[in-house]
Amino acid sequence: MSIQNEAILVKVTQSTWGNRKSDKDLAAEVTSQKGAQQGSISVSKALIDSPDVKALTKISGQITNQLLRRVCLSWEDGVHLLPVDLIDRFEDQLRKFNDQREKHLRSLGETYDDLVAQSRYRLGSAFCESDYPTRDEVLEKYRLTVEYRPLPAGGDLRVDLPAKRLEAIRRDVEAQVQAKVQKAAEVAHDRVVDTLQSLIDGLERHGQKEEGAKRASKFSDNTVEKVKEIAQILPSLNINNDPRLTKAGNDLLTKLRDLDADELRADPAKRKHTAEQAKAIVDNLNAFFD
Repeated sequence: MSIQNEAILVKVTQSTWGNRKSDKDLAAEVTSQKGAQQGSISVSKALIDSPDVKALTKISGQITNQLLRRVCLSWEDGVHLLPVDLIDRFEDQLRKFNDQREKHLRSLGETYDDLVAQSRYRLGSAFCESDYPTRDEVLEKYRLTVEYRPLPAGGDLRVDLPAKRLEAIRRDVEAQVQAKVQKAAEVAHDRVVDTLQSLIDGLERHGQKEEGAKRASKFSDNTVEKVKEIAQILPSLNINNDPRLTKAGNDLLTKLRDLDADELRADPAKRKHTAEQAKAIVDNLNAFFD
């Protein structure tokens, strides 16, 4: 089956407002007070103290780290490969993130002018009216756009060229696509290995107190959830049916299917056995890809 029928490309573009401003006058003042060399100190100030701005920045990072980097595969700068089996999951999660964005944008719009007024007192003599855009200009900075497009295919060429030249271009297009598909498979491989290595490290560190630490390490529920997630979506991420990833997916489902964080924390023998199973999957996968 053609890879063009198995996945699409998605580009998510995000922009946020930078709530920090460099203050050259203040930097020069601090430099002079400290007897430092010119240009060795920089000073920036938070323009407003807003939980909504912090939340919007966090959501932007979550869209990148919890959605694009977990449900999709890297294709090229700013563009990700999205398996068709995961489109509904992708859009559902993106919709939830966007609902949160809209809520905080409404709140920021309602409070922005008051927050600027508060900053007159919060920043004292460091306050500068010209640092502040209008409320509408700030809200306009927050953008989220999603663009879908099909994978390129040599057969899509519609140009008037000699047949021999056209066929060569078609082969080149298909070769480029296959090279990127292979790179995407390597990304999926790395994601499995990183997830399992985090599991192994967490299991082996549990209960141990490292030098300088205030408390002993504790195995995290989130580590188990990530293993379950990668086991669930790996068949879809394996867009070119790579047998190496197929085996890893089967091993995840058969050997690490019923992990329970509470049981693992309570049972040293189970932690050891689970870590050994995870290491075996990593070793087998790395042996294939080496």
